[in-house]
Amino acid sequence: MSAVKKVLIPTDFNVKSLNVLLEFLRRNPNDQFEVILAHGYDMSYSFRDLLFYSEYKILKKIQSEEFRESCKLIENTYQSKITKLKFSILTGSTKRYVKNYVEANNIDCIVCCNDYKMKFKSRDSFNLLPYLKATKVEIINIENTQNVVSELEHSEQLADIFLSSVEQ
Repeated sequence: MSAVKKVLIPTDFNVKSLNVLLEFLRRNPNDQFEVILAHGYDMSYSFRDLLFYSEYKILKKIQSEEFRESCKLIENTYQSKITKLKFSILTGSTKRYVKNYVEANNIDCIVCCNDYKMKFKSRDSFNLLPYLKATKVEIINIENTQNVVSELEHSEQLADIFLSSVEQ
């Protein structure tokens, strides 16, 4: 096996967004990855908000229990491929902020799906992808991750992430 690669995946923290991670892992069977699921979140810069900033509280607010359970399921299923799976909130919505974040975290590649339409639970959330595209890091586009039966399109079923990717 080669060295562990650090991968950033922009997410809206919906279970369906994990299809990008699953497909990426399937396409790279012999590699190991440290995965960062990153979310853009516009924070007010009031003194009170900055003083009491807690990434944990923001994550608890915008992640569903099913999303967290799905991540644990993926971690357990792909424990030989995923050395670490973590969540990150990016609070700056400038290209320079995102570029500095990517460089500081030594990101090797960004994995995304241009077909996936983010559905944010918070009005303060924003899509990181346009900012990530401005970095000089390799971007891997995973296409056709939405192989979900139409009846399941709006559900947050834990099993959906695995059943949607079963080849027929």
